[in-house]
Amino acid sequence: MANLLLFGAGKSASYLIRYILENAAEKNYLLRVCDLQTESLKTHYTAYLNYLETYTHSIDDEEACRKLIREADIVISLLPAFLHAKAARYCLAERKNLVTASYIDAEMKKLDAEVKAAGLCFMNEAGLDPGIDHMSAMHLIHRLKEQGAEITAFESFTGGLVAPESDTNPWHYKLSWNPRNVVMAGSGSSARYLDKGELRFVSYPQLFQRTQVFQHHQYGKFEGYPNRDSLSYQSQYGLEKTRTLLRGTLRRPGYCSSWNVFVQLGLTDDSYRFDAGDACSGRNFLNHFLPWHPALSLEEKIKQVPGLIRSEEDMQRLAFLGLFSRDYILPKTQGSPAEMLQAILEEKWKLEAQDRDLIVMIHRIGYHLEGEDFLLESSLCCEGEDPRYTAMSKTVGLPAALCAEEILEGRYHEHGVRLPIDPAMYEPVLKKLEASGIRFEEKTTALARN
Repeated sequence: MANLLLFGAGKSASYLIRYILENAAEKNYLLRVCDLQTESLKTHYTAYLNYLETYTHSIDDEEACRKLIREADIVISLLPAFLHAKAARYCLAERKNLVTASYIDAEMKKLDAEVKAAGLCFMNEAGLDPGIDHMSAMHLIHRLKEQGAEITAFESFTGGLVAPESDTNPWHYKLSWNPRNVVMAGSGSSARYLDKGELRFVSYPQLFQRTQVFQHHQYGKFEGYPNRDSLSYQSQYGLEKTRTLLRGTLRRPGYCSSWNVFVQLGLTDDSYRFDAGDACSGRNFLNHFLPWHPALSLEEKIKQVPGLIRSEEDMQRLAFLGLFSRDYILPKTQGSPAEMLQAILEEKWKLEAQDRDLIVMIHRIGYHLEGEDFLLESSLCCEGEDPRYTAMSKTVGLPAALCAEEILEGRYHEHGVRLPIDPAMYEPVLKKLEASGIRFEEKTTALARN
């Protein structure tokens, strides 16, 4: 029996767990799940108890975690990103392969030589974004290059959103993944990308003001903002000659303008802690971040903040979160502003029992072939089943599970700290994803020459 060990059973893990358990009898799998909260798993998966074991060890409990890893045939980590390196060090010590769905950070990169020397594979960025974005992009890039095309522009944007019939608030957004990642999106460093041959930087205070519009034939209009360091993938994607290279995040129109209010006022700041006092109202919380004025109302003070663009729609979105209300009491009154804002969003942006989420990914590739210029647009849209089996959990968890299977079953042989960007990994995984309903639509347009 093959022993698969999963660290982390949060929002993004549900589909991965179901997929492995549904295939456990046929493939002779045992799934061990290690998370601080596993109480509901055995209740939910009663039909698969012969193939499921749960553990509640902290990843900081090295002895217990290493024992589980020692007994595993492969390890998958869906822990918060900053904990992957710790799981990786345990896996290296126990000589076990590892799959994660998060970006390769500096700590993980440092392990590359040791992982190669041990004959192991640590496959990272094997989720949605990063993950499916890499695999689908490389599939397109390799195909175009094989045809002799010169790629001149590459843009890729992804968003975890809400399905149209569940879109019931003015933000057009609900939480289907880690809410802290939503609050902290874009913070920490400037975004960097290439625009028609020119290097561009966008600082965090400017990030949500630098948007572009996308139109999808089925789901309508979106806006996108730049994501992290797009240039870090230039050599990995083989796009050294490409003049435009941009990766970003999708939201519905208006979201970025309203979120920018939080950024400018400091509500996404996680660098300090304070006590807002017992029974702090949403109005009092927001007022902490505005200048004092004896005659102006809170709404008027917001409109007086220099350089802050805010529309009536922005004000309606703030009101929806209870930030103008004297009656709405904050669910969390001690911590950083970002932590308090997160607690509000977890209440106000919660997926209700009947709600379904939506994943949208859009690639736009400009290329030159046989004397003509073309634009290839490739899009993925995936709707969730319910608040447990979300499109987010499917598009994060399923590719991670499939990558793990390729390694576990001996079909992938590369070693080191890797991304799923070579055909030996992305071709079988994309084929299986398509069979599961995660598929792309393509449209190619000939462009007029200037």
